[in-house]
Amino acid sequence: MERDRLIAEIARETGISLDRADPLLAAATINRILLDEARTELQRAVRTSGDQVSAACLQQIEAAKAAAAALITDAGVWSAERLREAAAEASNAVIERIREETAKAQRAGRVALLAAWAAAGIGGLAAAATAGFWLANIGHG
Repeated sequence: MERDRLIAEIARETGISLDRADPLLAAATINRILLDEARTELQRAVRTSGDQVSAACLQQIEAAKAAAAALITDAGVWSAERLREAAAEASNAVIERIREETAKAQRAGRVALLAAWAAAGIGGLAAAATAGFWLANIGHG
């Protein structure tokens, strides 16, 4: 606050008239200068603290990103392992089913082969019986 304005304000408030050279005004000037310096220092400290908080926030954000990336990677590895295990189980189940069906087919093939041999044997006997009957009828006739 400039001196003339301060003198007028004091006169209006208190009714006391001060001179421009009054030591009280020098003390007010010293007080203003000290307050301005303190305010400047406080502003610098606030800026420095703000910069430190901003830097700490950035570090925390980077740490959180790294943690999230690690979690995603671990989840991917875990999922791949589970899928691999499930695929192996499904593959084993299919292989076992194929083995069972192959065994059934082999048994059915053996039965069919036996049936074919039996049919061939019966057919041979029938042919032999027919030939015997035919030969018997030729000899009598």
